[in-house]
Amino acid sequence: MTPREAVVLWRGEMPGPQRRKKFHRGDTHLKKRWRTKRRTKDLDEIDVDLREENASKLLHQEVDDDKPGGGQHYCLHCARYFINNDALKSHFKTKVHKRRLKALEIEPYSIEESERAAGIGSYVPPKKRWVRRKAAAPRSTSAWHPNFARRRRAYPVDCQIGTAEAQLGEGERRLYPPPPPPLPPPPPTFPSLPSPFTPQPGIDTRARSEQWQCTVVAKRFFHEEEPTLGHARVWEAWRLVRL
Repeated sequence: MTPREAVVLWRGEMPGPQRRKKFHRGDTHLKKRWRTKRRTKDLDEIDVDLREENASKLLHQEVDDDKPGGGQHYCLHCARYFINNDALKSHFKTKVHKRRLKALEIEPYSIEESERAAGIGSYVPPKKRWVRRKAAAPRSTSAWHPNFARRRRAYPVDCQIGTAEAQLGEGERRLYPPPPPPLPPPPPTFPSLPSPFTPQPGIDTRARSEQWQCTVVAKRFFHEEEPTLGHARVWEAWRLVRL
């Protein structure tokens, strides 16, 4: 009997399957992330691209067949080109794009901040800004791209992915136009009530008969013409309503 068989007999059960949790699934080598084909702009360079004068040029580029999608679908925050409008919309929903928006909320690292960190001047914490989203361009059938003519679908050449005002800047976050104000609630509707008794001269008009009050409560709350549930119960309901 081998030692392994002896351990199994001592436990009285067969060993179960091993765990497969994939703890090191996201561990990739540094060279894979630092390859030239994956090289994009840094955050300080993207911050310069998000300015008013630079954003409009990047969003309205001329058609270039060497770029994905002819250079017409460009994400300013991630500095990436996409092949069509659907791919750009899908990119806006990914965690990669949302993490980039989160990183752009803080001012990029500058030379002045490095000097303050070295002891020149007082420390000033970086400001946090609001990132304004941009919307993808709607589909258009006005223009066709030669590379996509065989697919029989429109490819907008002169589309606008977004405007310069929808880029990074200080102010409030506007995802969609503000909703309209809510409508006022409709007035409450009640069933027709019997008219009060005709006041007579010499009698206080505020003093109403108990029978008429019971009839009003019975018709309003119990939908009955006559108070058949008892005067005491109807009178108690009417007293609570008047409170």
